[in-house]
This record gives sequence, C-alpha cells and structure tokens, in this order.
Amino acid sequence: MFKQMLAVFIAVSGSSGLAMAQTTEPAAPQPKCAAPALADMVDLDPVMGSNLMTVPVAINGSSRKFLLHVGRTPDEVSDATASDLHLPQAARITDSGGLTGLNTPYDFRATMVDVRGANAGAANQKHVRATDFTIGTATVHDVTFLVANDRDLGTSKPYDGLLTTGMFSAYDINLDFGGRKFSFITATSCADPNQVAYWPHEVVATIPITVEDGKITVPVTVQGRQIDAVIDTGSEHTVMRRAVAEQMFGLKAGTPEMTQDGDARDGSGECIYQHTFAQIAFGGVIANNVPARIQANSMVRKKDKEPTLGSRAQFTSTPSERLPDLALGMDVLRRLHLYVAFAQGKLYVTPAQ
Repeated sequence: MFKQMLAVFIAVSGSSGLAMAQTTEPAAPQPKCAAPALADMVDLDPVMGSNLMTVPVAINGSSRKFLLHVGRTPDEVSDATASDLHLPQAARITDSGGLTGLNTPYDFRATMVDVRGANAGAANQKHVRATDFTIGTATVHDVTFLVANDRDLGTSKPYDGLLTTGMFSAYDINLDFGGRKFSFITATSCADPNQVAYWPHEVVATIPITVEDGKITVPVTVQGRQIDAVIDTGSEHTVMRRAVAEQMFGLKAGTPEMTQDGDARDGSGECIYQHTFAQIAFGGVIANNVPARIQANSMVRKKDKEPTLGSRAQFTSTPSERLPDLALGMDVLRRLHLYVAFAQGKLYVTPAQ
C-alpha cells in the first residue's frame, strides 16, 4: 500500500509557492476568439473502488459501458459483447472518410488502423461492425470496432469496450473529471488560454503535446530529470517502465526504494513494484508524492498469445503493447481538468472543480 498522500497543484508563473494564486498585474486585454461549439457531451461514470471512468454508450440500441481510454486507438469492443450482440465481422481497415447519416451537424470519423504504425498488430485482429453507435446525443452509423485481445474485458473488468478519441479526432476534447463530463468541441485557434478553456477558471497551465497513434505525449520532469510521459486515462495508476526506473533513476527491485506491490502481476505474470516519486512536474502542473507502479509489461492479458521459439516461452508483441517510459494515470489526472487542443498541439490544464 502507498502511505504518502499524492498532492497536485497548478503553479502560477512567477509565483514562489505551489498554492493557486493570481498574478498581481492584470493581463493586457486580448482580442476575443469565437467561442468553440459543443459537438457532443456525455457523462462519466466512476468505476467503483477505482480511479477509472466509464462512458455510457449504446451499440445497436443495447446499453453498454466503455472505459474512457484517451491515450490510445482504435476503439475496441469485448469479444463477449460482440458475440452477445451478434456483430458481423468487418473489413480490417476502415474508410478514412467522414461517416454519414449522423443526427448531428458534426462530422465524426471512423477509426483507422495504420498497418505501418504502432497499431500494426491490431490490423490482424478481428474487427466487427455495428449498425448504430450512440454516445451522448450523437448516433453514428456503420462503425467498425476492433475486437479486444484482452480476455478480461467485459468479464472481470466491468466495462464492455474502450472508447478512444479515434472517432472524434477532428475535435478538441474537454475532460472535466470533477464535474464528470466528457465533451467534444469544435477545434479552436485561440492561443490565449483564458479564452480557450470551456469552463470557469483562474489558473491555467499550458503544456505542449505531441500526438502519434492516438497517444498524447507531454514533456515532464521527474525529480529533476527530463522524460516524456503519455496521458493515459485507461490506467488507474501512474506507471513507469521498469527499465527506465532502473537505468535512469537507479532503482533496484527488492530494496526499500522499490518494493513489491503486494502480489500484483502484469499481463505477462511478472511482479509489479512500487516507488513514490517526490515530484513530477509538467508545464505548470506539479504533483508531489506520486505513488508510481514500476512494471515491465502491460496489464493486458491477451486471450490469444502465441509463443515464439526459444529456450523459454516468450510471446510476440507489437510496438503498441510496449509500455511508455512513463504513463500519467488517473490517480493524477482525476485531480485535473484537461482541455486537449489537438490542432494547436497544446494541453490546457486547471484544477478539477
């Protein structure tokens, strides 16, 4: 068990303390931008006993729950749900054009599987097609889902699929964890964070992002060392890859600084360890006493692993299954309000209300 309390603050530029405060000099008036339009909004439901959030959806009129999984693509449905709803098998690569027949004026798009990128392994997995997929007020027709390779999805895990930003990639996204709302908003060109944010706020941190294969990456500082981190709403915990913990931070398994996390195991059965980092900072966001899991592999237990030849049984993997150096999980993110402006390459952050 982690004994130290995680605390997250937004630091104001020029302020010596961590507490939220306003600058003494009022900002010069800025030209106002047109307000972004709300394309869709949906409630977030917390997973009991967890930091994770699910999204209520409907597939062909049948109510389901999908895990909010910003930080990856494509959208996935559990094998159990695909079978229960008799979803027909679909072509592995979906059309890149906008979907038609929406009940909104907005252009939601199908998820693409890039056979040359990190999602190449997904191209060989089963895909199914749903006639209708409803989220919030929008119903999208002819949607293709990847059938999840995680054998726990829809069984021991209390959700039926993974909802990513793949279908809504043309929009900004607003993640209001305090208010438990998830919104898709028309992309804005505003560069002033006080005009961008879609909610009342006093302090805003602006953080540069890069996006590749659906992963949102931000530069962070961990105890004075620079490292790239992925925003991962599908992870309950902040996770550091074991090789990074050992090589960059000198942590060693079985020492007081890197203790075993009970009997927790990753998806390949290897022990998971834990370490509390004194500080993780990104942009103006400062998280103190962050309890991170240290693990070598993903938590996903694949239902159709195939061993490769060798002296020991090893399993093939794809680049998308490799853990990032650091994943900022919902133990940190749920304390924040995030606005992702994809076209700007920026993440705007305020404290959760």
